[in-house]
Amino acid sequence: MAMSGEGCRSNSSSRLAFWCVVIYVALALYSPPMFRDLAVVSRGVRLDQFFLIGVLIIVSVTRPAALFTATSTPVGRALLVFTIASLLSSLSAAAFVPDATLTSALPVAWGQSRSLMAFLMVWTIARLLQADDRKRVVQVFLLFTFGECAVAAVQSLGANWIRQLTVEYYSRKLGYEITDAVELGRAFGTFDGQPNVLGVFCVLALSFTVSEAVETRGIRRFASLATSIVVAWALAVSWSRGAYSGAAVAVLIVLWHKRKGGTGVTALAAACVAVTAIYVAAPEAVKERFEQLVMNRGTDASESLFATRQAVWMSNMRLFEQHPVLGVRGIPMDPADNLYVALLALNGVIGFVLFFVALALTVREIRKQQVTNLGRIAVPLLAATVGWMVNGVSIGSFFGERVQELYWVFAALTLAPLREVSHQLRDSRHARSRARMAAVARTLGAQ
Repeated sequence: MAMSGEGCRSNSSSRLAFWCVVIYVALALYSPPMFRDLAVVSRGVRLDQFFLIGVLIIVSVTRPAALFTATSTPVGRALLVFTIASLLSSLSAAAFVPDATLTSALPVAWGQSRSLMAFLMVWTIARLLQADDRKRVVQVFLLFTFGECAVAAVQSLGANWIRQLTVEYYSRKLGYEITDAVELGRAFGTFDGQPNVLGVFCVLALSFTVSEAVETRGIRRFASLATSIVVAWALAVSWSRGAYSGAAVAVLIVLWHKRKGGTGVTALAAACVAVTAIYVAAPEAVKERFEQLVMNRGTDASESLFATRQAVWMSNMRLFEQHPVLGVRGIPMDPADNLYVALLALNGVIGFVLFFVALALTVREIRKQQVTNLGRIAVPLLAATVGWMVNGVSIGSFFGERVQELYWVFAALTLAPLREVSHQLRDSRHARSRARMAAVARTLGAQ
């Protein structure tokens, strides 16, 4: 009976951990920003952030050893050092940079710290999950992805009710900044009025949907293919040229890993057909963005692809030259629209190096999982990592609102050790099974 009770508690803990991760992913995608009128949180705060803090507090009380172990892993330790450096950058800016205040500098550190917090929270509770449980999280994520990209597709098709709803509750920008783009057919889903972040999300999502389409069979394969098409359309109407490039690289990496047995070749041919069909069916604005990418030209045919962004890149690089060690924040700055330039300007060379050390360690650890039971998560996540680095030329991909946390959720699901079934519990189950078989044998012998 004691062993049976232990089994019930183990199953209950697994279910709780599963739903905890699922709820966090749902909130990260769908909870609207709140308290946007407050100056200190002009970007708003969301329910997923409260949920994250709450679960971390509970975990620190109930499972302190596991939380400490998470911070002791190579990825956890590297993210912790990067987060501390980011906090020092905020404190340094508030102390030594004119016009910078603590309340204006700390939000950057808070945003960057959520990578560490999401990783620690999910890594700690994912230890209660077996490989199949973690794959189920991916399947639920794909369901959420379908809904997210369906919202973006409906936005692009001009449904006034969905446009009004999303502009009202999921936009941090004001008036014409987002409304004009939406009126022209550009979509942002629920990503707070930021179409480029929708594009970043689609790079991650497409890596998983294509991987699942190759790995699964029957109805699941059909569902994955359908989701891939919806994601590809959402990617197209995000108008994000950087995301187009990142998605192409990510999908090719997934198919390269699945090339054995001819499945990858078939999937590549299907992907080419799907892309062609989407291009033919896409609005003229989407075709124009794609042609700009292929021909390396800007909106003006006489300009290069990044001509309009070079000015803001140079503006941020001048700030980096003035504050090369820890960077600067908390003062008016042009949006860098580049992962690498933004890290240098905001975090200085120290933060820049520390982040990419953390990312390199993450890639190294993920690659170790490719041949394990978690390969179905590891391979698309590795592909998305490379895709985001390509996408990072035009946006701070690893720090995009909502998508930042999702990346580290899947990293934690991939890297956390699998739950081990108690040897005593397993032996007790075998003993009960043998006892039942012996009882049946005695009954048959007596007859």
